[in-house]
Amino acid sequence: MTLTFSLSVLPDDRGNGDLTFEESKTHFTAWALMKSPLLIGTDLPSITSESLEILTNKEIIAISQDPVVGTGVTPFRWGINPDWTLNASYPAQYWSGKSQNGTVFMLLNFFDEPADMFFSLTESPWIRAGRQYSVRDLWAHTNNGTAVRNFTAKAVPPHGVAALLLQDAGDEPGGIYPPCAVIEWCMAPNGTRLHLSGEEYVRTLWELPSEPEILVDVGVDAVRGGGGVVGESVSITGPSALS
Repeated sequence: MTLTFSLSVLPDDRGNGDLTFEESKTHFTAWALMKSPLLIGTDLPSITSESLEILTNKEIIAISQDPVVGTGVTPFRWGINPDWTLNASYPAQYWSGKSQNGTVFMLLNFFDEPADMFFSLTESPWIRAGRQYSVRDLWAHTNNGTAVRNFTAKAVPPHGVAALLLQDAGDEPGGIYPPCAVIEWCMAPNGTRLHLSGEEYVRTLWELPSEPEILVDVGVDAVRGGGGVVGESVSITGPSALS
């Protein structure tokens, strides 16, 4: 395997200016996950421990050198700016791509403060609706639980990056409302479309096969179990059997 990369925090790399440790991680991650050639252009005997830590991240390099998938990550959402716009100061922040071991996500924080970076899983074309995914942090080298429908990378450092590997962990749990990740795709087993208009969610034969339609006010941020909403009450109108 040939590893080639020019890391700009090193003293003999003059092409990119002086970068902080977090900026250097971002720089390396972007080159690696876009499957660009990686070239070490420095005096190895004088390399710093921080630079060596970046250059020897085996999990990032494994994505770069994936022998099965040769395509790099691509944007699925811009972030601060409208999607598919050109802005040199704030380019796309949310990227994803395939790998032989799962779906890779790269989240870039271009701001001067830490940021929580949220995304819905199915915004990435490589994620299947109705599935849950285990989350691996490729820089912290930790397993960060299971993502269902969405994920938030907490406190991404200023000018820093979150690099994640999501692997299919089976069907998503039951009892989640609305019953599908993208409301426009919601269909009951009998072929009836499920509707969401503002804060009104019409439940059809999906939950109650023997009953007519039930109107449930679930707001926007629905949570698992019972159709409840964080910090809000739920009102139900329909057959008296529900009371």
